[in-house]
Amino acid sequence: MRTNIYIILFLFFTINLSYSQDNKYGDDNNKINSFLGKDDVKSLFKDLNLSGGYGGPIYKYGNINDSWVAMWGGQGAFIFNRNFGVGLKGIGMVSHKFENSDNETRYLTMGYGGPFVEYIYSVESLVHLSSHLGILLGGARIKDSKDKKATSLVKDFYFVVEPGVNIEINITSFSILAINLEYRLAIGPDLTEDITIDKLRGLNAGVTLKFGRF
Repeated sequence: MRTNIYIILFLFFTINLSYSQDNKYGDDNNKINSFLGKDDVKSLFKDLNLSGGYGGPIYKYGNINDSWVAMWGGQGAFIFNRNFGVGLKGIGMVSHKFENSDNETRYLTMGYGGPFVEYIYSVESLVHLSSHLGILLGGARIKDSKDKKATSLVKDFYFVVEPGVNIEINITSFSILAINLEYRLAIGPDLTEDITIDKLRGLNAGVTLKFGRF
């Protein structure tokens, strides 16, 4: 578990360091390469260096309670100087069925969301990298039925620190496909003896579609 955290954090910080000195854009770099050609990107508010923004869906699998569970949601951000993003994201998961220590069937649901920051490296390149860090608030509950109206047996809140790295591909000048790897560090109380806070921590792997102006 700790090894996974170290790997994600290592990638997050080393990529930032490797590109921190290569962030000057001339006239030749003001075009985005994509499968469908090139397009100029101009600042919306030049004095504020606001260069664009985007929104889009997220789909991924997360390691939760020692199982891989489907998760989905969405995110959006404002982009400054064509490389620094600030935004909001939200993620939820399908009900996860498990057996507790008394051999009783239970269903775990959880979700989290909040602000994040990201750094995009050489967005004008067809294939490029980005990294992000979210400081998020979430909630989880355990029920004895998949029914959405079922009463929660246990529920609680927790915080999530979620660093990640992406490989991004410019599909067009206004759409990007991001393949991502993240680590979900949940911080908070245990739900039960069976679902401790450690069970809510783990890797996420998935894709994000970004639509907007970059």
